[in-house]
Amino acid sequence: MHGLKAVRANGSEAKIDIFSRAKEPAANPMLTTYYLSGKISYEQLFPLGTQEEISKQYRADFKGGVEIIGLDAASKALYFSDGSRERYGRILIATGAAPVVPPFCKIGSRRVFTMRTPQDAIAIKKFVETEKPRHCVVAGASMVGIKAAESMDMLGVPYTLADLAPGIFPHAATPAIAKEIARRLICRGADLRLGAGITGLKEYGGKLEVRFGDRVQETDMLILCLGTRPDVGWCEGQLDLDKGILVADTMETSVPGIFAAGDCCQALELQSGRLRPLGLWASARRQGEAAGGNMAGGDFRYRGDILQNITRFMDMDFVSAGDVSIPGESVFFRPRDKKWEMEAIFKDGALCAFNILGNVSAGGVLTASLAKLVKLTKNVLENISGTGDLSALDAIRKGILSRHGLEGSLIDRLSGQPTGEAASCGKRND
Repeated sequence: MHGLKAVRANGSEAKIDIFSRAKEPAANPMLTTYYLSGKISYEQLFPLGTQEEISKQYRADFKGGVEIIGLDAASKALYFSDGSRERYGRILIATGAAPVVPPFCKIGSRRVFTMRTPQDAIAIKKFVETEKPRHCVVAGASMVGIKAAESMDMLGVPYTLADLAPGIFPHAATPAIAKEIARRLICRGADLRLGAGITGLKEYGGKLEVRFGDRVQETDMLILCLGTRPDVGWCEGQLDLDKGILVADTMETSVPGIFAAGDCCQALELQSGRLRPLGLWASARRQGEAAGGNMAGGDFRYRGDILQNITRFMDMDFVSAGDVSIPGESVFFRPRDKKWEMEAIFKDGALCAFNILGNVSAGGVLTASLAKLVKLTKNVLENISGTGDLSALDAIRKGILSRHGLEGSLIDRLSGQPTGEAASCGKRND
């Protein structure tokens, strides 16, 4: 959708067709659990408007419920499930990602669900309302998994949250923060099975039997939140692929005139300097804008992003930025009022990742700071406010962090200015 906007914003009057497997307009996958728990209405799942509104505003022919099954990159032709074939001048692939489903889990079962699309949320909501389940297993302690568990909690369904990884948010949480989140969830009555991946599933007598290694859990329903894979199987052999479609900074694929954006592609992750699936709504938006602008004949670049997440669940605010898998020195901080906590990871004296639990304001400041620090290091920073400012934190933002209880020496270290005094902050501060 942001690619579509950019095509029109850059003056193109080309004919545009939009094909989608879904019959509904573009939905935000992050909002499905909000609908499930009753926090938003069905209409709010579609933040960019209805099909009719989109088609009218951007002069595009929306064709929902259409399955694309193949691509001929050489002739820029798309093949459809009804046997038809059409050629296009330029193509933007934005097929997103599909949920990971173990081979022994049958999505055809009325008791097994994924949590990705509006249809998924509708199916779960209907099942809970009609079947009145007494227990649910949520597989995957991911961002989606924790929100699915929260939805079950709000709907009054006891749940077990399980993951093969030893901690909550295995790709986003630092060890100390993951441990604290788990402690709080247990205090709320959550049944956690961490370090216990699903190894088998049976359905009998209106129940499910979920196996975790040598342990068995009987349940009424199973929600799979085990991550996603880029939806690119239909274009294998036509474009350069890894896990997803590989793109240049123009968002163009290995074939001129064919672009990709969003969860289906691998774009620049700044810290590693590698093309990776980012899975972030904001990144997808910027990728779409670059792709659409270039499809319209412009010269636009996607400059990359750092990994980052912010979410609220079960009265907890969680902020993560940077690659928490980078080995380094861990610094834990909790202010004297103990209202929030932070774990930061430093490598060679520089901040490379952090988690904050309970303070969105400080998290926002530090996320922007880390992004700026990484871009300064990679020489890709554009539009710096304040000529010649090479510090990741200006005086105003340092003041904000100070008001939230952070010590001056640690603030300097977080801003990329390590000193002998700051080095003393490496010890755990309770």
